[in-house]
Amino acid sequence: MAGFTIPFFSAARYLSRNVSLFMPSASAAFCLLPPLALNATTASRNSSSLRAMITSFVGERKSVDLAAKGCRGFRLRIVVLRFSRGRITAMPVANLPLHIAAKYSLDHRRFIARNPKLAEPTAYCPCCGSSFKEWRPVFGRGRKAECHVCHSFERHRHIWLTIDADRDFFSKGSKLLHFAPEPFFKNVFGQNPNLDYFDCDLAKERATYQVDITAIPFGDEKFDRVICSHVLEHVPDDRKGMSEMFRVLKPGGIAYVMVPSEVRAATYEDPAINTPELRLKHYGQATHVRIYSRDDFVARLQECGFVVEVQFPRRKYGEEMCKDFLLGDNIYICSKPDY
Repeated sequence: MAGFTIPFFSAARYLSRNVSLFMPSASAAFCLLPPLALNATTASRNSSSLRAMITSFVGERKSVDLAAKGCRGFRLRIVVLRFSRGRITAMPVANLPLHIAAKYSLDHRRFIARNPKLAEPTAYCPCCGSSFKEWRPVFGRGRKAECHVCHSFERHRHIWLTIDADRDFFSKGSKLLHFAPEPFFKNVFGQNPNLDYFDCDLAKERATYQVDITAIPFGDEKFDRVICSHVLEHVPDDRKGMSEMFRVLKPGGIAYVMVPSEVRAATYEDPAINTPELRLKHYGQATHVRIYSRDDFVARLQECGFVVEVQFPRRKYGEEMCKDFLLGDNIYICSKPDY
């Protein structure tokens, strides 16, 4: 069946140990995607107990969490439709507005109809729920990493999994500040009724608000969450941008930050490297102004007051899941202390 992934899928492989069922919080805004058949006999070592729990939900068509203990926080949210002969027929759910989920499902079916050779599900997109044999080549970069349906890259899929695990991210009335919004996220966040969404970019045609990250035009402690992905490597005064994000974030709030970074002794930056040609030669892209040292980037964030956790996709989700979902780039999870 089509459209069955999300951080909400991979039953047999990722839910192979100690599976339990429980009801999610009432505030969760879940929407439905096409049906998925799961094999209850292989989903858990204690399959008889699992079958009994699932059977109790059949007919109620309620959302439940299928949480795999020992799978590094991996979760599958489903709505149980029926249970027969050891087979669960369920629907995955996601924090997607229903009409967007339906559109992605339809787009996926159309794509597979046009490209039947790619129908074998070996690559899974956790953003839109699509599956196919291989990823689409990224234009001009020589690697296969782009989703055929929602056009997400490795870093987008990693951050989608991460914010899905953030129980307060989609809380009603949550204020989200998003720099350089990617089309998938802008569409999903902008149409989620729970979010008060502020999409920003230095180029006014790319977002609702034209904002320089070093001079954010919003008041102190306004936002619950901030997303800043692949922005600071373009900003000459990156420390000012970090300080501004800290200023507008509420105490207890979280900024999800991503940059290209390397294991190196120090960040490589030089004001004399000031032309597109030189930047391309030294930094690898014409608009980058540095190559971050991973440790130095953490230190810069900490200097601004953030408590920083570096999330490595392979450590968090494991090699198999990173391969199937093609996750990439570390996420710097930056918390503002709640004094």
